[in-house]
Amino acid sequence: MYNLLRKMSRSLKIFSMLGLLIFFSSMNQCALKFYIPPPLFVTGAPDAIFRDDFPFRLSEKTPDVSLALPPARKGNSVLLLPAGQMGFEMRYYLMENAQKSIKIQTYILYSDPVSKKIINILLEKQKQGVEVILIADCYTKFIPKDRALYFKTEKQGLEILGYEPIYFSGADENGFLNVDEYNFRFHEKYIVVDDWYGITGGSNISQEYALYENKPRNMWRDQDVLIVGPTASDMARAVEEDEIYFRNKEMDRPELVNPKWWQEQLGKNKKQVPAKADNAGAGENAQSRIRIEKFDDEDVMVRLIRTRPRYEEDYVYQAYLHLINTAQKRIILEIAYFVPDEDLLNAILNARKRGVAVTLITNNAWTNDVFEMHPYIRYFYLPMMQAGAEIYEWQGIVKNKGSLHSKCAIFDDDITVIGSYNIDPRGRYLNSEDVVVIKSEKVASSLKNIIDQSVMPYTEKITMDKAKFWHNPTTLSGWLKLKFSKLLKDWW
Repeated sequence: MYNLLRKMSRSLKIFSMLGLLIFFSSMNQCALKFYIPPPLFVTGAPDAIFRDDFPFRLSEKTPDVSLALPPARKGNSVLLLPAGQMGFEMRYYLMENAQKSIKIQTYILYSDPVSKKIINILLEKQKQGVEVILIADCYTKFIPKDRALYFKTEKQGLEILGYEPIYFSGADENGFLNVDEYNFRFHEKYIVVDDWYGITGGSNISQEYALYENKPRNMWRDQDVLIVGPTASDMARAVEEDEIYFRNKEMDRPELVNPKWWQEQLGKNKKQVPAKADNAGAGENAQSRIRIEKFDDEDVMVRLIRTRPRYEEDYVYQAYLHLINTAQKRIILEIAYFVPDEDLLNAILNARKRGVAVTLITNNAWTNDVFEMHPYIRYFYLPMMQAGAEIYEWQGIVKNKGSLHSKCAIFDDDITVIGSYNIDPRGRYLNSEDVVVIKSEKVASSLKNIIDQSVMPYTEKITMDKAKFWHNPTTLSGWLKLKFSKLLKDWW
């Protein structure tokens, strides 16, 4: 009886996948509704990315290039922050010592002890007259307890931009539901204090990133970075730009699809948010107010690069393509979701032809929290390994528990990239993203040490036999999973 039930369950899964395969095949042609630019070809050294005249292919819809591509800036101090208690203690410390402003943007803000602690800090600092901006992407906010936290926070006077009830978040300026609105997400991640101390990276505001609970499923690996200096001011401008975007989006909507109008009708007006503080002089003077004991390097060149699909930009993709195309010694990619397009895959293969050592570290099928996509991720292993690349899959600190969520890379031992950007179609075409590109041998060495000590012991090196099977599955279930995963690549 048990064996019969197992066979029935397996057959049901196969038929379900076939049905979904047919469904997404019919919808796949309308999945990507945006301009796909031609490939970019750039020659020169990797550090050309720091030049003001670097030949980015600019989108005609970019309203202000300086907000998406601020210049590289010298004079930054850099401290790497692996996900966990250290990284979040630094966040708490900076926010508690803020004098002028706290500007936060996150993809996830769950109702858990970590989020509640940050919100309590923000409420207290707001009472002290500190300017507070808090943006949380609306897409992830379907859970009732999360909604309750947001409503409670706004009643206390702290406005959360970006979050709206499900229908409102998908309504266009005419009040009609637009599915594309759900697909274009705000995935950038910043915590900026006094426009001088900025944290970015892969971590959202949630307990799995802070390793708050000693549960295997919450033991995530992520990577953030603290930038102290002028590039943090660029991060602050990025948050301010998105704040204006969300406010204008609300103002453009008719009353019936405007959440603020409904709050007024239901008598749920929020308390008056304090006026913005004067940030004049926050810059260098802030440096003496918040003491950081030690950095990985100081007086460093750092460039913030953003991608905003609402303006048909792909600047982070262009940066990665340039760095891979021009690397001469070594490329290390630690990427949660790795689905390269043809140009980027060819860039990796050409790097191997030049003798560049290439290492990819990503999730396995159980630690990948978007497991439906993983068969397609594994599809790319074979051509890379045939060219000589080494590929490792994160197994979790506890076997098959806890995701690798980091998005970082090292090029030629002196350029480091850290941010919110995954190398996949969603990162290039659908999500707003950010990275910082750092020119420093010391920072690159520190990140390499973190990877060697905290990541590699929990990985498995992929064999050629496995790569061949995943590229061309010989079982029906494997074939279906790969086909289904390929259809999802433009959605996930």
